[in-house]
Amino acid sequence: MKCFEEATEVMMECLVEDHPDIVGTFFAKKGIVQCTLDQLEEAQQSFEQSLNIRQHVLDSDHLELAKIRNNLGCVMYQRGQLVDALECFTASLNIQRKWLEGPIWRESTVFDTSVTLGNTGKVFFDRNDNKMS
Repeated sequence: MKCFEEATEVMMECLVEDHPDIVGTFFAKKGIVQCTLDQLEEAQQSFEQSLNIRQHVLDSDHLELAKIRNNLGCVMYQRGQLVDALECFTASLNIQRKWLEGPIWRESTVFDTSVTLGNTGKVFFDRNDNKMS
């Protein structure tokens, strides 16, 4: 984690300190590292910070917001917050659907959407809603 924070400091020297790409990306990547280290409460806070920052500078249907919401949902799921996780996955899917139905179709979007659908199914399965899962 220390090396990650040092790398971020170097990036911040190249751009202004409050640049949304740096700050938003930093918190998203920090959340992934924290999740990997099983620091779930900290990871949730990092993803929420990243989402708050990115919502101010990106369009509401930007795929980056869908990825952050999916990651946040995964952390909430791991923390046992199934209702909140489902809300995150649903919000992510709503964004991803717009891109799947649009004129530009990317394989990475299809993959990300399938991951989010799988995560959604896992929540329904854990809630014993086999019909929805």
